[in-house]
Order: sequence, then structure tokens, then C-alpha cells
Amino acid sequence: MVSAVIFDMDGLMFDTESLNMRGWVEAGRRHGYEMTEEVIYGHIGANLAVTRRLMTEHFGPGFDFDAVRADRVAWSFAHIEQNGMPEKPGLRELLSWLRSNGLKTAIATSSERRFVDFYMAHADLDHPFDAVVTGDRVARSKPEPDIFLKAASELGAAPSDCMVLEDSYN
Repeated sequence: MVSAVIFDMDGLMFDTESLNMRGWVEAGRRHGYEMTEEVIYGHIGANLAVTRRLMTEHFGPGFDFDAVRADRVAWSFAHIEQNGMPEKPGLRELLSWLRSNGLKTAIATSSERRFVDFYMAHADLDHPFDAVVTGDRVARSKPEPDIFLKAASELGAAPSDCMVLEDSYN
């Protein structure tokens, strides 16, 4: 019986994947790199180490991943501050239903904790998640199940009693 629901964050709770896509394109342009959809989609759902490796393999050893990523993050955060958090339809209603039916909830995201904190502050969800597990807290990134297993453990739930909501191919 399902006792807990584990949410991916980017693309599922918030429409940050399309926002970050635009941010990568803009940051790449500023640094002289053409960020195609193929390059960007290849790392959606992956943690920072995998993203760094994939982009460096694509653009070569001279690619300044940290500088381009910093510009992407700054662009995305500024966009959210100016336009609000792009929330997926039905998120609030689902969270309310889960809470009213006594189900525990967790976020399991490949993103860093600072992104979770920034997004949640700008979404103003008024929903206390019972656990938050970020990509830097597990050794293996998605598609390996580590992040979901850690979330289940922190919820005190057996993995077989958890439902995972995930939208990324990775």
C-alpha cells in the first residue's frame, strides 16, 4: 500500500527544464558555444558531475563549464525573480490531497540543495515536504535508483510502499 510519494522536481513540479534550456542557450551564446537541444537534453535529470562530463566531452577540454553554468544559473534565477516560479498545473492540488490523506512526501532531485531552496522560496507552496534528497547526497545519479531509495529511507518507508513521480528519461 502506498504510504509515501517521492517527487522529482525539475520538469515535474516546476517548469524549470524549458527555463534552463533557454538559460543554457543564452549562457552558451555569451561564451561562444552553440548549445543545441541535443546537448542540453542529454543531461536533463543528471547530477552536476555527469552534466560537467557530458558537456566537456561535447565541447572539448577547453570548455569552461563552471563559467557557462554560473551564467546559466544567474540567468535562470533572474528570470524567476522577475516572472515568478513556473509551477506545473495541479501541483498544489496534488500536494494538498496527499497531505489530507496522510501520505508522506519527499523531493528527490539531481539538482543541488540551493536550487531546491531557491525554487521553494519563490513557489511559496506552503507544503512541508517530509524529506529532501539532492543529487550531491548520493554516489550514483539517475537512472540509478539511489536517490529514490535514500528518499524512501528518510521517509521511513519501504521502497515498495513509495510511488515515484518522475518525468525525465534519465
